[in-house]
Amino acid sequence: MVMHKENIGENERHTKNMILKVIISSLILFSFIQTSFADENIIYDYNIFEDRYLCDYSEGFFKAGGEQVPFNENLNLKIGIVIKNKSRMSIGEIINVIFSVAPFDRYRRFFVFVDHNKLERIRRRNDFFVEAYNSYGRKMPGGFDIENSSVRAGLIVLNVDDYEFTRTGTLGYASDKLAVAQKMTILHELAHVLANLGDEYSMGEISDEQKEIHGILERIGIPCNHDKYKVWNTEKANIDYRGHKVLKWQPLIEQGFIPDERIKRVQIENGVDVGRFLIPTRKCIMNRIVSDNMEFCPVCQLQIIDSICRLSGAIPPWRTKIKEKE
Repeated sequence: MVMHKENIGENERHTKNMILKVIISSLILFSFIQTSFADENIIYDYNIFEDRYLCDYSEGFFKAGGEQVPFNENLNLKIGIVIKNKSRMSIGEIINVIFSVAPFDRYRRFFVFVDHNKLERIRRRNDFFVEAYNSYGRKMPGGFDIENSSVRAGLIVLNVDDYEFTRTGTLGYASDKLAVAQKMTILHELAHVLANLGDEYSMGEISDEQKEIHGILERIGIPCNHDKYKVWNTEKANIDYRGHKVLKWQPLIEQGFIPDERIKRVQIENGVDVGRFLIPTRKCIMNRIVSDNMEFCPVCQLQIIDSICRLSGAIPPWRTKIKEKE
C-alpha cells in the first residue's frame, strides 16, 4: 500500500501534537502534585512576621500570676487612666478588676488612676495636684501633679456606667434595659481604648425591636449607629483577613498557644455573611463574654503589652529575648 506524502506529513504532525499534549499534561500534573505537597509542608518566610510572634514564650507566659515587670522611675513613664465612674462599683474595685488578669497583672507599677469627678473639681480651682490611686486601689498620699511630665495623666479615659444608654461606649452587661458594670466588660472596653483591639465576636442583623429602641433614643437626643460602627470593619492586631493564606499569628499556632484553625468572625447582613476577617481563638475577653473568669488570648495580650511598652518607654519582652540571642 502506497501512502501519499501529504498523508505522511499530516500523520507526523498529529503524532507530534499528541506527544506535546502528553508532555504538557504531565507537567501540569507534576506541578499540581508539587503544589499539594508544598501545602502540607509549608516553609514560612519568617521575615514577614512581627518580632512579638517570633519570640519563644514559656508555657505559663500568658497565664495570670507572672513575675512583676520592673518599673524604672528614671526611664519609664506612668500611664494615667482617668476613670469616669457612674457605677455602683468603687474606684478601688474597678482598679482591682483591671489587674486581675494577664498581662495587666505584671504591669501594675506602670499605672496611676484618677477619679474624673474629682479631677474636674480640682481643675476648676486651678490646682494641679489631684487625688490619685495607685494600682492597688489605694489613695496616693498627697496625690500627684497632673502637669508632671513623668506621668501621661489623662491619656486614657475609661467610662464605667450602670446604664446601657446614658452615653456611647458605655460598659456593662445588658439585662433588659439595665447594664451593670461587670469585670469582663471593663477589661473588654479598656483593651479597646488602651490597645486599639478589635471585637472578635460575630455580629447578626439588628432586630426590629433594637431599631425601635434606637429610634426612641435618637428622638430624645442620644445618637445610635445603625451601621454597626465602621471601625468594626477595620483591621486590628487581633483580626486578620480571610483571604490571607498565612495568618499574622502563625508562629503562635506552631508554639501551641493558638488553635490551628481559621475561625471566621461572622457578619450577617440581609441573611448573608459579609464578614472579611478571621480571629485567633473562640475564647477571649474580646469575644463574646460568657463567664466572669475569661482571659485575653495570646494575640491580644501581646498587643496590650506592646501598647503599655510604647506609652511607658519600657522594653517589650520579645525585644529583650532577641538581644539575649544576639
